[in-house]
Amino acid sequence: MASYRAFDEEKAYLYREADSHTILNVRRGFVPGMHVPGEVYVNDALESLLLDELRAYCGSRGCGGFLPAVKQVANVATLPGIVGKSIGLPDIHAGYGFAIGNVAAFACKNPDAVVSPGGVGFDINCGVRLLRTNLREEDVRPKQEELAQALFDYIPVGVGSQGIIPCNMKGKENDGEYALGRQADLDSALEIGTDWLLRQGYAWTEDKEHCEEYGRMLSADPSKVSIRAKKRGLPQMGTLGAGNHYCEVQVVDEVFDAFGAKKMGLEKGQVCVMIHSGSRGLGHQVATDALVAMETSMQKSHINPIDKQLACARIQSQEGQDYLAAMAAAANFAWVNRGAISFLVREAFAKVLGASPDDLDMHVVYDVSHNIAKHEEHFVNGEVQSLLVHRKGATRALPPHHPLIPCAYQLIGQPALIGGTMGTCSYVLLGTEKGLKETWASTCHGAGRAKSRNASRNTLSFEDVMRRLEEMRISLRVASPKLVAEEAPESYKDVSSVVDTCHEAVFPKNCNGGFPVFMLHQESLSGGPFGPEQLGLTTSAPLKAFPMARKEPCVQEYLLLHKRDGVRRKSGVLWEKGLDKHVLKLLCFIRRQPSPPIRLFPHPLFTHPSCLTTYPRPPSLWILGCFPHTLHGRYYYAARCDASLLRMRWLAPADAMARSCECDASLLRMR
Repeated sequence: MASYRAFDEEKAYLYREADSHTILNVRRGFVPGMHVPGEVYVNDALESLLLDELRAYCGSRGCGGFLPAVKQVANVATLPGIVGKSIGLPDIHAGYGFAIGNVAAFACKNPDAVVSPGGVGFDINCGVRLLRTNLREEDVRPKQEELAQALFDYIPVGVGSQGIIPCNMKGKENDGEYALGRQADLDSALEIGTDWLLRQGYAWTEDKEHCEEYGRMLSADPSKVSIRAKKRGLPQMGTLGAGNHYCEVQVVDEVFDAFGAKKMGLEKGQVCVMIHSGSRGLGHQVATDALVAMETSMQKSHINPIDKQLACARIQSQEGQDYLAAMAAAANFAWVNRGAISFLVREAFAKVLGASPDDLDMHVVYDVSHNIAKHEEHFVNGEVQSLLVHRKGATRALPPHHPLIPCAYQLIGQPALIGGTMGTCSYVLLGTEKGLKETWASTCHGAGRAKSRNASRNTLSFEDVMRRLEEMRISLRVASPKLVAEEAPESYKDVSSVVDTCHEAVFPKNCNGGFPVFMLHQESLSGGPFGPEQLGLTTSAPLKAFPMARKEPCVQEYLLLHKRDGVRRKSGVLWEKGLDKHVLKLLCFIRRQPSPPIRLFPHPLFTHPSCLTTYPRPPSLWILGCFPHTLHGRYYYAARCDASLLRMRWLAPADAMARSCECDASLLRMR
């Protein structure tokens, strides 16, 4: 029978360092078997909420719902293979297995290290997307109700809502479109994520540039997703869903970092749209199926977690690999879902305002996930290690010059989108080096619940919440009015206090704050000169080695105006006469002006091969980009269509010269 300590005994394991006002340390021994200590980032006000939860747990002697969040942070520290520490972020609150707002990393080289579905959550790749516009508040206020209703009409919301984006369970082999790889089948969406939207014409080519992982996890395997999960997800593509998911029209209220805001195309008074949704029933079923499979895996591997909700499997086990492949497919579905909602948002704005989305400049600022596990490389004890980082209710926030963020944000860091609650503001943060070192490049994802849903329903009324929103000139459209109280601002922590704690501790710098104008809800924004090199590309297959090494490239330069995906775009094309049509050529040169007038293709990363094209199958090799780096000069990336991911190699920065490489190399290097 479990023994329970009094609150004062439990509190003795929690302490602050003398010089720290934002970190509550969890000493090993708080729960049996902790391999590493815990850290929870909270200020005094947030600490009080955390301790109240622990006090209630001690008083009830373990009876009730989830364990207190601080207990769950300690429980995660007992899992095999964990490194560093178990981290709780300022918006932390109790969840299934892991607390929501919990971050933990596991060493992939450790054969005992595990992956746990509880560390990702049931709504896999639940995340936030921010669209900007060229509209001002005064442009939308006169049409506030009309626009709110149009969004409500266009975007399915609520439990059981069904999407309007056509999608089949399988492609038809006798269909001509199948041969082109453009069939509207669910497996394709699960495998290629945002690229599926591009092929179907529901997204702009540039959208994926500003998505985490470029809107596609390459490790996805649709065959690992059960038929039941697919049936649940099939009708839900392009739907908001239930809970705290929302589509919210916001106005940038305050800018804290003018340079960062300019880089993201944001300014005070600007109208933006924030979308919060995830993988819907498909992700939930993937997690449910994995938990069942891992019960067997734990018996085989002799894993006995301290909490049965921490069901897990060795990372390298069949069950672990199957879950990671299915989780990646569900993550791709979530990016498709948010991308489809973005399409519907653009259509609604176009209808009400009488202008095309292109004319309204409805560009994606960024799309982040806050429920996911990913393989990443971090410094551990002075050496780079491959880690499986679990982020549950936590947002990735990479620092400036990190190779995994878009070229446009190299000088400012990755945007981290922090959604508020109904009637409160949201924030855009920027990643920092300190956050990379201290929290595995993670920050908060929102306000975090302060009251349970039952407590909110019992203490708040729909009428009171609606009256307060009306006083704030906020319009609300909701599928289930009786559940509005669950998502009232009083049900959550103060999002400004959460963000301030992040800013004061180690997390991203604050860039923008926005307040809502109206929202759709089931129950509701940031130097120096940057001169990227230009690329000269000719598409082809197969590829040949084509050596190049010039300080002064001999090229002809053209400025083309063309229309793609319904959007007028400018492209700079660099080419050389006599170039073999079967050669993909990278030709770079140094531009001295701060902002080059043309750019052929802006992707800077060794990302997905299909990101350069919407054709059914990309060439066997694409050279994707180059850009300056403050430490290592210029470096280049390459990817193959049949490779999951190729590692990069640094280049000498001096002369910015490049050579092509053999397309059949397993590890591509460029000199």
